[in-house]
This record gives sequence, structure tokens and C-alpha cells, in this order.
Amino acid sequence: MLSDFIALLGEPVRRPDRRGWATWFCPFHNDTHTPNFGGNVVKGNWRCMTCGASGPSPTVLARRLGKNLSSRYYYQPRPQVELTPTPMELGEAIKIAQDKIHLGRDYLSSRGIDMKTARRLGLGFGVQIKPSQVHLATIQAARSAGLINDDGYWRWNSGIIWAEPPENPFFVQIRTTRPERKLKYMTHGPIVQPAGSWLVPLVDPQKIILVEGLFDMIALNQVFLDEARQAVALAVLGTSPSEASARAIKNLTEGKEVIIVPDPDEGGKIMENNLKRILPEARVVFPPANLDPDEAVLEGWRPI
Repeated sequence: MLSDFIALLGEPVRRPDRRGWATWFCPFHNDTHTPNFGGNVVKGNWRCMTCGASGPSPTVLARRLGKNLSSRYYYQPRPQVELTPTPMELGEAIKIAQDKIHLGRDYLSSRGIDMKTARRLGLGFGVQIKPSQVHLATIQAARSAGLINDDGYWRWNSGIIWAEPPENPFFVQIRTTRPERKLKYMTHGPIVQPAGSWLVPLVDPQKIILVEGLFDMIALNQVFLDEARQAVALAVLGTSPSEASARAIKNLTEGKEVIIVPDPDEGGKIMENNLKRILPEARVVFPPANLDPDEAVLEGWRPI
């Protein structure tokens, strides 16, 4: 039965619930913001809670829409939306997350990050976003990016969200704050530049610090902004930058002093070697006492 509704209406905004009701935008009135059309994939009946249109089966729905359910020739799958959305697409949801960053205060405080820094850097906190809060394009972009699962649940719930850049992002990285989750980080979209790259033209730094992880970068930039240092930290988000990210690193660091600050582990050695191939003139500085860069910086150490 679900396939019949999909053939007529496309993919649902919300997948079937326990009673069999899936939700779409109504095809009978100008419903582009709030999905109020329900189809029961068990019994076949359907209704719109706004305009009152209703019927007993997908066959009747097809007839009302002037379509032939048996041929299915009219169904065109929705095109996949790449994670290079306009602000009206994914940016709407990012803005809601940024407005809710105070909900992540406890976790950020445990990592040494204050709320002033969180707001300066455009951090967000993932909350469940109702379809009525955002436009259809936002839901489509989020579903295509894998940010919404089949049950309509946002995968970024209870996560600290970094959007690169904060508006109209190329990619989004989420650090979950829920200890029961085994996967601590999720990245959606292609990493075409290091996290924090959008700060470089704003600060026009003399020095650029390259680190591996998201919170290494956030902690360093908190210090640099508070102390008015002419430096920006960028996070590679892994040990080996993509080809696009490597090009961005070379462009962003041109004419600037570059310092690589690795983690004190095997991954840090791999990152150091990979970055030295891109930037052979870069200096390498290790944090003291086998600390991660963010831990060392928050204890008073400075790489510059």
C-alpha cells in the first residue's frame, strides 16, 4: 500500500507510524509548509487535516488526481539534493540549532568551551525539528544528506553541530553528547576545506595552526579570539585531508606561518606526515605531557 501512495505523491515527509499513517504535503491545496495529508498504508484510507479532502483508497486518490494507478508511468522519484544547499534549504535547520546552543552548555563547559565562543563560532545544538517549523526544501535537503532517518528522527539530536561555514554549509560535523552512542562524530557532506576556514578572511591571521579534531580547533580559536592573537586554527577532521581540502589548505596558508599540532598518538603521526607533504615548510609543535591539543591549550599551553 505504501508503494501506491508513493507512486501518487512521492516519498513521504514522515514514514508510517505504528498505526500505519504516513504524512505528505497535500496535493489538493497549496500545502508547501505544513504536511497535513495522511495516508494509511495498512487500511488505504487518506485525508487532509487542513482542506478536508479524504477517500477510502489509493485508487480513489489516483482518480481524484487524474492519474492511472495501474500504469505508474507518472511517478518520478524526487531528485537527490546535494549538501550544498541554499540558506532556505539546510540553513533554516542550522539556524534553529544555533538558536538552541544554550542546551549544550553543560557539555561545552565540560570541554572548556564557553558560550561566548560557541556563539562566535556559530555552534549549534541538535534538537528535533518539526516539519511545520521549516520549509519542504529543508526537509528534502536534510533527508538527502542523511540527517533524517526513515522515522523522521533527526540524527543530530543532542549533538554539538559545526556547520562549515555557519551559513550555506558545504558540510556539517556533529559531535554527539550522548554517552551511550558508540559513534561520537558524524559528518554529512564532502569535506572540501578544513573546519574553521571561514574564519581566515575575517581575521586575516599571520599564523595558521593545523590540528586534527573539531574540539582541538574550537579550543584553540577560543584562546586566539580571547587573547586577540593574529592566528586561526583549522581542523583537518581526520588524518588525511581530501584532495579538495588539501588544495584549500595550500590556498589558505599561502604567505602565512603554518604550525602543525598533532595528537600524541599514531593518528597524529599520520596527519603530520600527510600535511608535511602538502606544506613542507610548516613547523611541527607537540603539546606537552602527552595531552591532546585542546586539553593542553585549556591548561595554559600555547603553540605560538
